[in-house]
Amino acid sequence: MSDGVFTGEEFDSLGAMAAFVMDEIFINISRFFFVENIDRIRNYCFNKNKKDILAMMLQEKATFGPVSNWTSETLDQVDRFVFFLPSTSVKQISKSLMTVERMERLFQSQRQWEKSAFGAICEQNRDMTELDGMFATQQFMLQYFLGVLGIGVLPKLALVPSCSNVRATLPSAWAVDSLTSMSADHFSNCLEAIGQDPNFQPGELTLLMGKVKQIYGPASALTPTVIQQLGRIATQFTSDELQKLKLNDLAAITALGRIKTWTSRQLSVLYAAVLNSTKLTGSDLDASTLVALGYGICGIKASEIPAMNPVEFR
Repeated sequence: MSDGVFTGEEFDSLGAMAAFVMDEIFINISRFFFVENIDRIRNYCFNKNKKDILAMMLQEKATFGPVSNWTSETLDQVDRFVFFLPSTSVKQISKSLMTVERMERLFQSQRQWEKSAFGAICEQNRDMTELDGMFATQQFMLQYFLGVLGIGVLPKLALVPSCSNVRATLPSAWAVDSLTSMSADHFSNCLEAIGQDPNFQPGELTLLMGKVKQIYGPASALTPTVIQQLGRIATQFTSDELQKLKLNDLAAITALGRIKTWTSRQLSVLYAAVLNSTKLTGSDLDASTLVALGYGICGIKASEIPAMNPVEFR
């Protein structure tokens, strides 16, 4: 296989392993076979080098030609492979093709692949550089085509998304100004999706917390249902605000306990807030509450550990 064309027969004989041959072999795949079988090939797992090769192949005359000539039908065929293109090529796609509906279909296709049995295994083995690279491409593409990124000017606020838009794409792919400009109803309906997104930066989470307070009021006024939906936004509570949360609901405690980015100071306050809300001491905590605390258990003082009920702890 080291010489000549990587034929369709050879590709088929390898199945999913065809994506793991040496780059020098992969680049010689029959272009006719590639175009005819792209629906199946899209299901496979490709590393960074293979993605770059695919991006080059997609733009060759023997496949789909220059990106500037792509049509709606071309995008239907290329589908999630469009996220492999470099930003310079992405900009050449006709803006008339990249509607909100098209963007939603592309994001959904990528998400469906990531949730498939093969895609999920593939994603588990990605390093952070690859994951960050995919997110950067998705964010750039959405903001560029939906007008959030100005050309030669400062970024400007464009489309204010609906909750449906946000759910169909990726919350963090939108400019945070767009999210905080959503109506109260749309933002509330999407709060959980926004809170679970791992890509928001601390500064963005602070702005999102401001929107939460604008809609629901101060920390002391938040219901257990709202607390459950906050996700990483909750990390922007001050220590004083954490102390004022109503944390006598196991589901709310569980939601906060899943967050792994608390500071040590926040963990101590969170643990104390749970005890204060439930009117319990460390020795009173049963197994369900201990499990619900999750990372929050790290807020316990070393001196308090011996007082914990050993049966419940076990």
